[in-house]
Amino acid sequence: MNHDSTHVRDDDQAEIRDPVEALGEELLERRRRGEQVTTDQYARAHPELADQIRLQFPVMIALEKFKENTLSSTADPYDIEIDTPQELGDYHIIREIGRGAMGVVYEAEQQSLQRRVAVKVFPRQMLREARKLERFSRESKTAARLHHNNIVPVFGVGHHAGLHYFVMQRIDGIGLDEIIEQAKIRPRRDLSADETHAWRLGAGSTADSGSDRSIRRGRWFGHREGELPHIAAEPEPDSAAGEPGLGAAITSSFRRAANIGVQVADAIHYAHSQGVLHRDIKPSNLMIDPNGTVWVTDFGLATALQQAPSVDRNDIAGTLRFMAPEQLGGKHDTRSDLYSLGVTLYELITLQPAFVAGSKAGVVDRILRGEFQKPREVRPRIPRDLEAIVLKAMALRPEQRYANGRELADDLTRFIKRRPVRARRIGGIGRMVRWARRDPLAASLVGTLAVVIGTSFVLVSSKWREAVQERHRAETNLIVALESMDQILGRFTSSWMARPADLEPGPDDPAPGELQLLVSDHNASLMEDAIRFYDRFAVDNAPSPRLQRDTARVHKRAGDIYQRLGKYGKAERAYVRCLQILDQQDAGDDTSLVLIKAKVLNQLGLVKHSTSRFVEAEQQFLLARDALIAQAQKDPASCQAELARTFSNLGQSQWLMFHHNDAKRSHRTAVSILETLVDREPDHLSYQLALARAYRAYYPFASDRNSDERNHVKSAGIAILDELVLEHPQVPDYQCELAEILTATVRRSRRSDDSQEQIAQLQRGIKIARNLSDAYPAIPRYKVTLADALKTMGQLVDRSDSDAAIAYLNQAIHIYRSLTSNFPDVPAYHFLCAMALREHAQALFRIGRLDQSRASAEQAVEDLETYARLRSDNRMAWGMLARLYDQVAETSTAMQETDAAEAARGAALQIRQKWDVRRGR
Repeated sequence: MNHDSTHVRDDDQAEIRDPVEALGEELLERRRRGEQVTTDQYARAHPELADQIRLQFPVMIALEKFKENTLSSTADPYDIEIDTPQELGDYHIIREIGRGAMGVVYEAEQQSLQRRVAVKVFPRQMLREARKLERFSRESKTAARLHHNNIVPVFGVGHHAGLHYFVMQRIDGIGLDEIIEQAKIRPRRDLSADETHAWRLGAGSTADSGSDRSIRRGRWFGHREGELPHIAAEPEPDSAAGEPGLGAAITSSFRRAANIGVQVADAIHYAHSQGVLHRDIKPSNLMIDPNGTVWVTDFGLATALQQAPSVDRNDIAGTLRFMAPEQLGGKHDTRSDLYSLGVTLYELITLQPAFVAGSKAGVVDRILRGEFQKPREVRPRIPRDLEAIVLKAMALRPEQRYANGRELADDLTRFIKRRPVRARRIGGIGRMVRWARRDPLAASLVGTLAVVIGTSFVLVSSKWREAVQERHRAETNLIVALESMDQILGRFTSSWMARPADLEPGPDDPAPGELQLLVSDHNASLMEDAIRFYDRFAVDNAPSPRLQRDTARVHKRAGDIYQRLGKYGKAERAYVRCLQILDQQDAGDDTSLVLIKAKVLNQLGLVKHSTSRFVEAEQQFLLARDALIAQAQKDPASCQAELARTFSNLGQSQWLMFHHNDAKRSHRTAVSILETLVDREPDHLSYQLALARAYRAYYPFASDRNSDERNHVKSAGIAILDELVLEHPQVPDYQCELAEILTATVRRSRRSDDSQEQIAQLQRGIKIARNLSDAYPAIPRYKVTLADALKTMGQLVDRSDSDAAIAYLNQAIHIYRSLTSNFPDVPAYHFLCAMALREHAQALFRIGRLDQSRASAEQAVEDLETYARLRSDNRMAWGMLARLYDQVAETSTAMQETDAAEAARGAALQIRQKWDVRRGR
């Protein structure tokens, strides 16, 4: 037997090798020698193999590049066995909190400011080359200029004893990668309806850390111990919009996943707008704190440091599977970061990697081909809309992805709010069916509008535009169009949803049981479109009084939305335009016109009040009061509710201008009118709400000598709002009003009152306000309510627990600081932040932490000076500023720093001499 026949000789083996593989090796060898050869050249040279060449060569080239850049086993790995330093310049090292391929992270204290920070120390070898060191320095400075609520701030960079480092804010949180890994190893019931064990990221719990514990235990989806996944028998969800077969815990889980994506996409978009690419978005670079805030870490590092070989092979593999296809070929732009975020979201909702293979080459192959299971193939109960968003973010070609982070964040927000997403196009009929399924009550109430307005707001607008172009309008068509528009706009904002609520809803206002469209920037944009429509209509139908009235009304509604979003400049312009239109009409004996003007004057006054222009606000309230009193002589019943609201608004401004007796009379008048109205119509919701507000405003004036009056005002106001919240849980403003009165009645209470009862009352207010702030992040009012409750709690518990007081005040300051950052043109936020800092400084002073106390007092001075510059005519602010300088002087004296104390006293004296404000504390 010829044994040679059972073996293949080496030269025979070469003859039967895959010709594409042989050509590929030839191409790679030529490229290693520096030749500029391409896939297309080989495809043209070998037309019989062109299809296979175009398919396989890009994979081979990308893998070669990746091996050269990151996987060479011959290069020396970085030495990350860094001896823990005791000091790094101004930073005292406390402990190691993490390490990876690019360095070690320590918790440290910045000694000059006495604050805890995170310090990342890099291996010496990483920055030996001058080019890398220069790039690191340049791009670290770029990253340090990023200021965003979801980006870990970089405080600075430095080097000490041959070690380079940069300093970040220390985040008390957990990596998203750890959350995913913990969720993978726990048994789970696939998307179960069991809410008990659902992961509760950012659920708003205040009294305990249940949310944090759930995060650390990996409770992303509901599960029961020992229970295997079961998914086949359940109906497939069409979206996250409350599908009948979709468990509440799971719907919530997917929306929380989307909320993580919103925060990261927003941060990425901001960084891109500043010219910074991340290049390494992945779960381990996303930290989540106990409040549910996502923090993007290592911004700029991937750009500044082309990661070289590392001993941490798992970290490299983890990074690889989040890389965009073009990134493997050495290209990267803003859409590559969005791709990486899409892969991260994929892993978050499926709990498995998108690209799985037996080798790194296999992973690269799958990435370049775009081969992965669709999310719903892995977990069939993932909502289709969420899957569509992830797939669009992970599109193989960059031009098929979202254009920027804002688009991605907007689509995720649409999913969260149960609105059709742009990634998954559906027709008008499909959109209407989906909406009707989500909101059957609202759908039935507006079903008759379908004949008039079609299937969507967009379709109606289209018909109106056609009508404008045709310029053939009969009066009947005008009325039909205006009534349709009016009813649509009534769903964006209603009088009882605005703050403060109009007390007499119009016939077009939805009933309290209807589900309202959430106030958002999107709704504001639609209102702007509506305004343009009305203004165009007015040109062609100028003689129509009905058109003028409705044009004025839409400007008022736009103002209401802007006011609610904290966009006071736009709100003021909308209200002024509304008044200009109304002034063109002859009111005569038209009670409704007088009432509308009074409501707009009140809203305009509230905008001026919110921007600390109290004198101007008082002028608007007085105009409204005088008009209503004059009208009341003709028709007393029609104006009582709005007159009560006007007196209440007037009292607020009078109080802040130190006209205390006038303020008391105004508030007492409002209470008297509203008590009469409620007695006459006890089921009138707007009257009840207005009376509860009036009680809250009057509470500080209730006589200390008459405890019965104080107790009645407090208990009656809380009881009204408790009932409103119970009967109408879908109205968030009722909950906000309840939180505000719970806080206000503690803040204005006597020291002798039961502190335990007050603490319990405040804890309830904080919980309500935190839930609202989390659920409606676009509404600044809810954030102010939460911060006020936290500050009040800090003041209250300072009597017995200084550490707890300081913690509460820190939370309040953090919220106020975010408001001053997001709304720099609203002076009141600087004032509120200064007051919280003042309490913080006093609490620190009482326990002897003098350096920190003075630092807080000095920050309070800065905020109050900012406020005073914006509102230089406010004597109250200048008086408070003088007292803050007194506080700085007192602390400096206790620190035996005489010069600093004298300087502060001099500043206080100068203010008092200029403004004739009294000394006091």
